[in-house]
Amino acid sequence: MAALRTSLALAVFLGLPSAALAAPDNGFSMSDDAALMGGAVVASGRDVASSWYNPALLTHNDRLRADVSAAAYGARWIRARRGLQLRDDNEQQTAGIRSREFLVVPTAFALGSAISERVSLGFGFFTPRFAEPTVIVRAGGAASDAFAAELRRSGIQRRYFAGPIFGLRLHEDLDLGVALYGVYDKSAVSQRVFVEHTSDAGRSSILADSDDTVRSYGVQAAFGLRGWLSEWVSAGASLRTPTTVMFQRVEGSSVTIESETDPDGVATTASDFNGFPVQRRPTRISTWSVASGVSVGRARWRLGLDAEASPSHYPRNPTIGRAAHWNVRLGIRWKLDDRWSVGGGLFTDRNDSRSTSFGSVRIDLVGAALGVRLRTPVKLDDDERATRIAFQTTIGARYSVGRGKAGGVVGEYAAERISPDRLEFGRSVDATMHLLTVHVGSGLVF
Repeated sequence: MAALRTSLALAVFLGLPSAALAAPDNGFSMSDDAALMGGAVVASGRDVASSWYNPALLTHNDRLRADVSAAAYGARWIRARRGLQLRDDNEQQTAGIRSREFLVVPTAFALGSAISERVSLGFGFFTPRFAEPTVIVRAGGAASDAFAAELRRSGIQRRYFAGPIFGLRLHEDLDLGVALYGVYDKSAVSQRVFVEHTSDAGRSSILADSDDTVRSYGVQAAFGLRGWLSEWVSAGASLRTPTTVMFQRVEGSSVTIESETDPDGVATTASDFNGFPVQRRPTRISTWSVASGVSVGRARWRLGLDAEASPSHYPRNPTIGRAAHWNVRLGIRWKLDDRWSVGGGLFTDRNDSRSTSFGSVRIDLVGAALGVRLRTPVKLDDDERATRIAFQTTIGARYSVGRGKAGGVVGEYAAERISPDRLEFGRSVDATMHLLTVHVGSGLVF
């Protein structure tokens, strides 16, 4: 029983809630321009919310402009066909890991305006990370009388950024931007593990439940530059600091119940309960990120190419570690007439997770985006010679797919024994992910 107890303790505690599902940060568009161009806006974004990608873009707006709301409606599917593998001397039982999410994400709200010829001021609210995965594995039943197993892991990952954005026109062809964000991050996991094995020596079972929650409050800064190299060509770059946690609250509890019944029908039961003390630990929950882009085009069309990269992060707590990764994005925006614009793009969304716990996912995505925008000018008076107010509505769709690894379960039993010879949680198995999102954004220019 000691080996079984140790293995299942690892299943419950190996990963903190932040490792419940490695949700890519780029799964949603943070601005309407990004929805049109697949995120390739570091040098070409025009709306206020694009300052998420490069704060220097705020200086483009010489009038009061509000990106009133942007929301994403998404669905994410994950499947690992051999996520659970249990075998003894006579047979093997396998089952797949599956996870389905249907999400409604308040991705962005931004407001900004020029307050002088050289200075712009804005405010933004962004949600780059949002996931609510439920990973389920079931095996046994009619297919096998020797094994029965159910593993379920439900999680919540939400990261919100809010704060002021400053823009400064250093020169007619060079802009500088700075953003200071307060960050709230919540990661929670609820787990349930049930494994039952029938052998010549009797029957054994284990039931384990745990609930863990981590709430973090921190700060992050972003810096950006955007300059015009010629009438047709502009370039941009941005640097994002790590999210430094000023205060963190960690809570959790677990209960484990084990039972054995020998061939004579004599049963023994053992239980264990653990409660995590509340902890407060300053730490970093992200790493440095640098992005650069170049844009080519005229008034009616613009082509953008971006690249971004982040180094690895090896904190004291390995479950929030991050692997070095990079992404590229290519997009185009075309103005059909004074009211209608269309766009599209290609992008990568690579995963930076280092977690190997059960239910974790390490999959690199590639995808495409398409979008359309309707601009509706409004005159306050029939005698107005210039339109002072314009409404904008943007609808875009993104689809991405990738293959990678997920944390599965492998167990080996000897037919004459009750307890397993080996029960390994977090074993890497092949997995596939699909992510489809629809972006709906509204903008208002005064």
